[in-house]
Amino acid sequence: MPKSKSLRDYLENQSPKFIDAFERFDLATSKILVGNRGCRYRYPSASQSFQAFQWISNEGQKDYTGGEFQQFIAENNEKFAEAIRLSIYSAGKLPELFDLMLWEREAAIKDLASQFRTSFDCSSILGVFLIGRAILEQVGRVITTKQRVLLELEQGESLPESEMVNHYLALDEILSLRSKSTRIDWQVYLNESLKDGKKKSYKAKDGELDLTATDLLNSIDQLNKQVKGARKAYELASEFAHPNIGTRNLFIDKASRRVLSDGVILWERTYSNELPEAGITMLQERLLEFVEICCESIELCSSATTSLRKKRPTLDKFIKRFVRNSIDNHPLVFLVSEPCPCFSGKKYMECCGKSHRKLFRSQGAPT
Repeated sequence: MPKSKSLRDYLENQSPKFIDAFERFDLATSKILVGNRGCRYRYPSASQSFQAFQWISNEGQKDYTGGEFQQFIAENNEKFAEAIRLSIYSAGKLPELFDLMLWEREAAIKDLASQFRTSFDCSSILGVFLIGRAILEQVGRVITTKQRVLLELEQGESLPESEMVNHYLALDEILSLRSKSTRIDWQVYLNESLKDGKKKSYKAKDGELDLTATDLLNSIDQLNKQVKGARKAYELASEFAHPNIGTRNLFIDKASRRVLSDGVILWERTYSNELPEAGITMLQERLLEFVEICCESIELCSSATTSLRKKRPTLDKFIKRFVRNSIDNHPLVFLVSEPCPCFSGKKYMECCGKSHRKLFRSQGAPT
């Protein structure tokens, strides 16, 4: 094999099917994140919101009589008001969290797709499999999120007020699980050198979400239902992500055998990381299928994010209704000039608090 050629050039010369596959891949990725390079997300402190939610939940489980509960409110008025404010702000953030979840998945896939093409141009066949594997993981998350979000939004369009809280919590969990989960303690990793301390087995803290390997494989299986071969492609790529036999097979450049007079067979192999001929020939058909599966996955991702964005008005409508219902129950926990908890960008009294203007005046509430 001419060593000066890139892996892409070599494969296109071997089969015109690769030309079609690469053109389709380029077209699919060109449609992702067009004209949308940034995203805004406004939200209350996650740690404060979690502590407030825990406090309200713990107190809500206690068996108060009417008089005892009123006394509890009076004794903890400021803490109670802060907890309510944070919980309502936390609900109001959901539409922008929804936008951010879609944007970051698309941004990651677009960047990975660029590196996928670069790996072919730079003849990094190992890079092709590793980056393609990451693309499948990202798309798998989008597909599973789409299924759950669309189901929740469909069920929530005509919910009575008594069931709105559980519906909101379900949506928040879906969006947070796919965008805020982690396998490390970020505060430790950001504040300590990687060379300091001892590695401990990871355990998610209260208020943090833990996305396990099982969740990841479930998302690949969901992708496989719509993109035939996605699970097998993922498993093949995983052979190169781990120190398994895959890399040894991949780097075979030439192989020959010699049969001795008594029938004993002796093999000789030479290895190279510069377009290893035998390894690429062995994997050529699977490489073509791998490119096609990655391409179909990206096309499916574009379709899924389009479907989800069409449901943004439905999510807006529900959250607006939920926030206003919460405000009606606790109108005085916000200051007049504070940002409205629906995150419209307006002041509270100019937006969702407008209908309580008379109450604010009669109570002499601070601004």
